Amino acid sequence: TKKPKKQWYQRRVRGDPALANESWDRFLPKFKKKNVQTKKPKKQVVKKKYTPFPPPQQPSKIDLQIESGEYFMKEHERRQKKNEEKGQAQSLKNSQKKKEKEAAFVAPKEENIVAKTLDKENDNSVDIDALKKKLKKKKFKTPAPTTSDANPDSLISPTQSDEPVKKKKKKRKAEVAVSAEPVDTAEPV
Repeated sequence: TKKPKKQWYQRRVRGDPALANESWDRFLPKFKKKNVQTKKPKKQVVKKKYTPFPPPQQPSKIDLQIESGEYFMKEHERRQKKNEEKGQAQSLKNSQKKKEKEAAFVAPKEENIVAKTLDKENDNSVDIDALKKKLKKKKFKTPAPTTSDANPDSLISPTQSDEPVKKKKKKRKAEVAVSAEPVDTAEPV
């Protein structure tokens, strides 16, 4: 359906001598392809071999009840049997779910503990050596006084002295407002 338009563009471009040796693709329109449905081939049905005998008849619900003996039971006996079967199925499911939940809490198998303790002992000796080196690099100073006759009062910090500490009074908003007003010193006449 798009062929006539394409031919029209080609005829138009042929008339131009400058474009005679070039590719005309850039001048030709590029149409989008539409998804047109095509006829699908029919599936070939494989014919089954013809048998003149019909398949055996399936047993009815009543036949199944007669075989199991349920047909001759009373109504309350049937209900009781059904409930027992349900209970068994429930208990089976519950036990399976419990096993699945408990599987999450099973501890993983531990490796040889003796081998681990030996490795730790070897590691500790290396750590001790490293600590000794660190301590040698750092020199810790003790703040204790060097003389035995040092004054014990000088060791007490100034905040711990017997003098009471004076606290600053905070001004209240009302006091601030009163002090901000101008005071007249002149006498009223």
